[in-house]
Amino acid sequence: MPEIDLSLLTQNRVTMLTGHPRGLSARELFDLDHLDDADGQVEILAPEDLDTITPSFVQGFLAASLSKLGADRLRMKYDVSRLPSVLQEDFETGIQRLLLHKRNFQGSH
Repeated sequence: MPEIDLSLLTQNRVTMLTGHPRGLSARELFDLDHLDDADGQVEILAPEDLDTITPSFVQGFLAASLSKLGADRLRMKYDVSRLPSVLQEDFETGIQRLLLHKRNFQGSH
């Protein structure tokens, strides 16, 4: 199973992943456009000292995947089950915010 190891981003220097631009950079680094199209699940791993992933980071990281895959397939594709529960919740909060923005955008047009 392919893996996304978030320690490549933190490099044992930071305990938080924040910001939409950083999420976009991470998306490019891990080639999520390619992984979205590949078969099977992708496991997301994090270093033990990572304590927060902000919704804005998740939005930058996963917005294009959500548009391509939809919410259910996104959650099946990117497996966060090995992350601590607080980081799983951070990912889910970011996805929920993306879905909210998508609904609000569609509702206004």
